[in-house]
Amino acid sequence: MNPAESLLVAVLYGYVFYFLARGTVTRLMDIDEEYRDRWSRPGWSANSSNSFAILHIMFNMNLPKSAHPTSLRRRIWIARVMMWLWPFVLFVAFFIDMR
Repeated sequence: MNPAESLLVAVLYGYVFYFLARGTVTRLMDIDEEYRDRWSRPGWSANSSNSFAILHIMFNMNLPKSAHPTSLRRRIWIARVMMWLWPFVLFVAFFIDMR
């Protein structure tokens, strides 16, 4: 795999994470009253409130609550795993073909 392809994989990984996390914010706002009016609803454009909401949900260890549906708990878990693996994906993308 050449460097351009490995960087493309890293960029695609970032897009998948971002859209998964934005969808999680929307679903959390629909389900949990505590988060309903806390942030503006994510739209098609990225803004600072969307990014702050994503970071808050990813780093808030009180989420997911046991009352949340299984699909939402799974989404939060998958998004967190993808967030923590992001540095390794970047490392592999930058250094795998540097021989």
